Amino acid sequence: DVIALLVPEQEKPVAQEKFHQALMGNAIEPYVSMRLTKSGDVIDVLTGIVPIKDAKGQIVGFSKTIRNITQIKAFERELVELNTTLETRILQRTRELDATRQNLESLLNAIPISISQWTMGLANSFSNLACQKRFLLTAEQIKATHLYRLWPHRQWQDMNPLIEKVWWSPKSSVVTM
Repeated sequence: DVIALLVPEQEKPVAQEKFHQALMGNAIEPYVSMRLTKSGDVIDVLTGIVPIKDAKGQIVGFSKTIRNITQIKAFERELVELNTTLETRILQRTRELDATRQNLESLLNAIPISISQWTMGLANSFSNLACQKRFLLTAEQIKATHLYRLWPHRQWQDMNPLIEKVWWSPKSSVVTM
Protein backbone atom coordinates (compact mmCIF):
# COMPACT_ATOMS: atom_id res chain seq x y z
CA ASP A 1 0.00 0.00 0.00
CA VAL A 2 1.42 3.36 -1.11
CA ILE A 3 0.11 5.20 1.96
CA ALA A 4 2.00 2.82 4.26
CA LEU A 5 5.26 3.39 2.35
CA LEU A 6 5.23 7.14 1.73
CA VAL A 7 3.17 8.66 4.53
CA PRO A 8 4.52 9.23 8.05
CA GLU A 9 2.46 7.59 10.82
CA GLN A 10 0.93 10.87 12.12
CA GLU A 11 -0.26 11.78 8.59
CA LYS A 12 -1.86 8.41 7.67
CA PRO A 13 -5.43 9.14 8.89
CA VAL A 14 -5.64 12.33 6.79
CA ALA A 15 -4.06 10.64 3.74
CA GLN A 16 -6.49 7.72 3.97
CA GLU A 17 -9.49 10.08 4.28
CA LYS A 18 -8.34 12.13 1.27
CA PHE A 19 -7.81 8.95 -0.78
CA HIS A 20 -11.26 7.68 0.22
CA GLN A 21 -12.80 10.98 -0.95
CA ALA A 22 -10.97 10.59 -4.27
CA LEU A 23 -12.32 7.02 -4.62
CA MET A 24 -15.81 8.53 -4.27
CA GLY A 25 -15.04 10.69 -7.34
CA ASN A 26 -14.18 13.93 -5.53
CA ALA A 27 -11.22 16.05 -6.60
CA ILE A 28 -8.98 16.80 -3.63
CA GLU A 29 -7.77 20.38 -3.58
CA PRO A 30 -4.05 20.70 -2.80
CA TYR A 31 -3.38 20.44 0.94
CA VAL A 32 -0.22 20.61 3.04
CA SER A 33 1.02 17.28 4.32
CA MET A 34 4.22 15.30 4.88
CA ARG A 35 5.80 12.42 3.01
CA LEU A 36 8.72 10.06 3.51
CA THR A 37 11.62 10.10 1.05
CA LYS A 38 13.52 6.98 -0.08
CA SER A 39 16.13 7.78 2.56
CA GLY A 40 13.44 7.94 5.27
CA ASP A 41 13.54 11.72 5.70
CA VAL A 42 10.25 13.52 6.30
CA ILE A 43 9.52 16.39 3.89
CA ASP A 44 6.71 18.95 3.68
CA VAL A 45 4.59 18.57 0.56
CA LEU A 46 1.57 20.08 -1.15
CA THR A 47 -0.63 17.20 -2.36
CA GLY A 48 -3.67 17.09 -4.61
CA ILE A 49 -5.66 14.22 -6.15
CA VAL A 50 -7.94 14.29 -9.19
CA PRO A 51 -9.87 11.19 -10.23
CA ILE A 52 -9.59 10.31 -13.94
CA LYS A 53 -12.89 9.11 -15.43
CA ASP A 54 -13.74 7.35 -18.66
CA ALA A 55 -16.51 8.35 -21.07
CA LYS A 56 -19.10 6.58 -18.86
CA GLY A 57 -17.98 8.55 -15.77
CA GLN A 58 -16.27 5.55 -14.17
CA ILE A 59 -13.02 6.17 -12.31
CA VAL A 60 -10.18 4.59 -14.25
CA GLY A 61 -7.27 6.17 -12.38
CA PHE A 62 -6.00 9.14 -10.42
CA SER A 63 -3.75 12.07 -11.12
CA LYS A 64 -1.84 12.87 -7.97
CA THR A 65 0.50 15.83 -7.62
CA ILE A 66 3.01 16.06 -4.84
CA ARG A 67 5.11 19.20 -4.64
CA ASN A 68 8.03 19.41 -2.22
CA ILE A 69 7.53 22.60 -0.16
CA THR A 70 10.10 21.82 2.53
CA GLN A 71 12.15 24.91 1.73
CA ILE A 72 9.06 27.15 1.71
CA LYS A 73 7.97 25.78 5.10
CA ALA A 74 11.51 26.31 6.45
CA PHE A 75 11.36 29.93 5.25
CA GLU A 76 7.95 30.33 6.90
CA ARG A 77 9.30 28.98 10.21
CA GLU A 78 12.31 31.28 9.95
CA LEU A 79 10.02 34.23 9.21
CA VAL A 80 7.88 33.42 12.27
CA GLU A 81 11.03 33.17 14.38
CA LEU A 82 12.35 36.50 13.04
CA ASN A 83 8.98 38.17 13.67
CA THR A 84 8.94 36.82 17.22
CA THR A 85 12.48 38.12 17.77
CA LEU A 86 11.51 41.49 16.31
CA GLU A 87 8.38 41.74 18.48
CA THR A 88 10.46 40.87 21.55
CA ARG A 89 12.98 43.59 20.66
CA ILE A 90 10.20 46.12 20.05
CA LEU A 91 8.67 45.35 23.46
CA GLN A 92 12.08 45.63 25.11
CA ARG A 93 12.85 48.93 23.38
CA THR A 94 9.39 50.25 24.23
CA ARG A 95 9.97 49.43 27.91
CA GLU A 96 13.39 51.12 27.73
CA LEU A 97 11.89 54.20 26.08
CA ASP A 98 9.10 54.36 28.68
CA ALA A 99 11.66 54.14 31.49
CA THR A 100 13.79 56.84 29.86
CA ARG A 101 10.73 59.06 29.35
CA GLN A 102 9.73 58.60 33.00
CA ASN A 103 13.29 59.41 34.13
CA LEU A 104 13.35 62.51 31.93
CA GLU A 105 9.96 63.66 33.21
CA SER A 106 11.15 63.15 36.80
CA LEU A 107 14.27 65.19 36.04
CA LEU A 108 12.27 67.96 34.34
CA ASN A 109 9.78 68.00 37.22
CA ALA A 110 12.66 68.55 39.65
CA ILE A 111 13.75 71.71 37.80
CA PRO A 112 12.13 74.82 39.34
CA ILE A 113 11.84 76.55 35.94
CA SER A 114 8.69 76.26 33.83
CA ILE A 115 9.37 73.83 30.97
CA SER A 116 6.84 72.76 28.37
CA GLN A 117 6.68 71.39 24.86
CA TRP A 118 4.12 72.59 22.33
CA THR A 119 3.06 71.24 18.95
CA MET A 120 2.92 73.31 15.78
CA GLY A 121 -0.79 73.82 16.52
CA LEU A 122 0.19 75.27 19.94
CA ALA A 123 -1.20 72.28 21.82
CA ASN A 124 0.78 71.13 24.84
CA SER A 125 2.46 67.73 24.77
CA PHE A 126 4.45 68.09 28.02
CA SER A 127 4.60 70.45 30.98
CA ASN A 128 6.72 70.01 34.09
CA LEU A 129 5.48 70.65 37.62
CA ALA A 130 6.83 74.21 37.64
CA CYS A 131 4.82 74.97 34.51
CA GLN A 132 1.72 73.43 36.08
CA LYS A 133 2.21 75.51 39.24
CA ARG A 134 2.76 78.66 37.14
CA PHE A 135 -0.60 78.26 35.41
CA LEU A 136 -2.34 76.61 38.41
CA LEU A 137 -3.45 73.73 36.20
CA THR A 138 -2.83 69.99 35.98
CA ALA A 139 -0.87 68.54 33.08
CA GLU A 140 -4.16 67.30 31.56
CA GLN A 141 -5.75 70.76 31.85
CA ILE A 142 -2.73 72.37 30.19
CA LYS A 143 -2.88 69.84 27.34
CA ALA A 144 -6.52 70.79 26.76
CA THR A 145 -5.76 74.52 26.59
CA HIS A 146 -4.33 76.47 23.66
CA LEU A 147 -1.10 78.29 24.50
CA TYR A 148 -2.50 81.79 23.95
CA ARG A 149 -5.27 81.12 26.49
CA LEU A 150 -2.72 80.36 29.22
CA TRP A 151 -0.87 83.65 29.00
CA PRO A 152 -2.28 87.08 29.75
CA HIS A 153 -3.05 89.01 26.56
CA ARG A 154 -0.07 91.38 26.90
CA GLN A 155 2.38 88.53 27.54
CA TRP A 156 0.98 86.64 24.54
CA GLN A 157 1.53 89.70 22.34
CA ASP A 158 5.12 89.98 23.57
CA MET A 159 5.85 86.26 23.11
CA ASN A 160 4.00 85.68 19.82
CA PRO A 161 6.80 87.00 17.52
CA LEU A 162 9.34 84.79 19.31
CA ILE A 163 7.02 81.78 19.10
CA GLU A 164 6.42 82.38 15.38
CA LYS A 165 10.17 82.64 14.77
CA VAL A 166 10.92 79.44 16.67
CA TRP A 167 8.04 77.53 15.07
CA TRP A 168 9.21 78.24 11.56
CA SER A 169 12.89 77.62 12.27
CA PRO A 170 14.40 74.11 12.08
CA LYS A 171 14.09 73.74 15.84
CA SER A 172 10.61 73.40 17.36
CA SER A 173 11.09 74.26 21.03
CA VAL A 174 11.69 77.30 23.19
CA VAL A 175 12.47 77.74 26.86
CA THR A 176 10.89 80.68 28.67
CA MET A 177 11.30 81.79 32.24
